[in-house]
Amino acid sequence: MTTSVDTMNSGRVIHFSYSAEDERVIYYLELWPGPSPALITLGTTPLPPGIELALSEMGEGESRTVTLGPMEAFGKFSEELLQQVHIKDVPVHARKSGALFTIASPQGIPVPVTVEYCDQTSATLNFNHPLAGETVTLTLTVLSVASAFV
Repeated sequence: MTTSVDTMNSGRVIHFSYSAEDERVIYYLELWPGPSPALITLGTTPLPPGIELALSEMGEGESRTVTLGPMEAFGKFSEELLQQVHIKDVPVHARKSGALFTIASPQGIPVPVTVEYCDQTSATLNFNHPLAGETVTLTLTVLSVASAFV
């Protein structure tokens, strides 16, 4: 099994739905690529690699339940993605340990941030994906497939 979309599948436009028992998986997929059903272009839409690979192997009308390890899903947990910032850099509504908020990446993609620790002057922000280090299971259904190069 390969770990990336091959050249032949890159550029295919896939309309698909997804579901998962873990509501956190649904929440983060709704941030990107968007609410189910979603429309993506293989090889250009930033998706967890295991989801993109599974979709690239599926045909129209096919459903598949996939279990993805951390590196296929939302990445491994990295201590390097913890950052201490001044409290004024944290939105007022998120100035408490455990709070979640999003910031936009340079590409405009929402990036979830977790407040690990917060006091009156500083906060420790966790830029790991909230599901980093976890194995996730979801069901994918391909509704339609088209070529982006018509």
